[in-house]
Amino acid sequence: MKKVFLLAIISVLVFSLLAISGITATSTHQASANDLTMVLDLKTKTYIVTDCDTKAAGELTIPETFNSYPVTKIGNNAFKDCDSLTTIVLPKSITDIGEGAFMNCTSIESIGIPENVQSIGYYAFYNCKNLSQVKISSLKNWCNIEFSYEASNPLLYAEKLYLDGKLVTDLVITEDISFVHNYAFYNCKSIKTLSFSDKTTTI
Repeated sequence: MKKVFLLAIISVLVFSLLAISGITATSTHQASANDLTMVLDLKTKTYIVTDCDTKAAGELTIPETFNSYPVTKIGNNAFKDCDSLTTIVLPKSITDIGEGAFMNCTSIESIGIPENVQSIGYYAFYNCKNLSQVKISSLKNWCNIEFSYEASNPLLYAEKLYLDGKLVTDLVITEDISFVHNYAFYNCKSIKTLSFSDKTTTI
């Protein structure tokens, strides 16, 4: 009886100290599509990911469709402060990534940018300081992405670009690429050499 009473007192003291110091206990759970909030755009009949439970942890795969409609956009601040996610898998259906979409996702180590992405908003990857890999499958489509700012590009932190699983060290802008958007290769330190054709008119 005395032991139980003593344990109860200790428990009360511990929680009291936590409250006084401002420390709160947080719990996480394995991420799943159920952690996502998605809103249907009635005009385009497509879904926008607008929010994610910040307690979601580990790898999260965003579905390509929801309720039979495609998921095409990551909304502004949708994953902001989801600092327990280590990987976010984007579907091929994604075309736009909003402002601050992944801001403060400090545990993400790699990100794959689908070939249909056309624009990435301001500060989309701001403070994703543990990023070490950016994976793409089409150099042409990557060059065509409209990056709003340097922190729109995950290369700001990752520094390494992988094309079809291979680290890009010798960058060749082929003749089918006529335009390279601002910040496309910002802080990409894996690139050692660069060459491009005379058909590339704007960089």
